Amino acid sequence: MKPAAALAAATLLIAVILFHRAEANPISRSCEGANCVVDLTRCEYGEVTDFFGRKVCAKGPGERCSDYESCGDGLRCAQKLCVGCSLATLQCFSIVSLPLSEEE
Repeated sequence: MKPAAALAAATLLIAVILFHRAEANPISRSCEGANCVVDLTRCEYGEVTDFFGRKVCAKGPGERCSDYESCGDGLRCAQKLCVGCSLATLQCFSIVSLPLSEEE
């Protein structure tokens, strides 16, 4: 085997091993001390599991949400706000759609 081919094969083998051992998850933020402690007894709208697998308080009606921040039971994330009615408190929030232009 030519030296260039052997080097290419070795490089490819190392790359395959490294990618095989790597995880698909992004690097999680470090969790040390009080930074990760969430008092789940004070969660008004229940608790959910975040993107990193940690239990956190659920968002309530009208609170900002995203793909990784879940709204409480009875609510869904629409236009980055929790809409619907909370099953925990029976509070509701809806988004009123306004027309883009008034042409009458």
